[in-house]
Amino acid sequence: MIFGVLGNPRKEEIPGVLQELRKNADKIEIYFSEELKDLVPGESGDQVLPLEEVVRRADVLFSLGGDGTFLKAARV
Repeated sequence: MIFGVLGNPRKEEIPGVLQELRKNADKIEIYFSEELKDLVPGESGDQVLPLEEVVRRADVLFSLGGDGTFLKAARV
């Protein structure tokens, strides 16, 4: 299963959530939207993609933030 993550980088909880997700990145395939690139811990390189590409590749999409972030995910 492939996971995609988008989020609001201004939310203070996001870095901790991303760190937890990265701990399991060796067990799952996960892609992060470009807006989170400065918050993704460790080497993420090819795992940071434009939002449209994250949505295209992902089986499951995590929307981290508030209502606006959720609506952004729904529009893509």
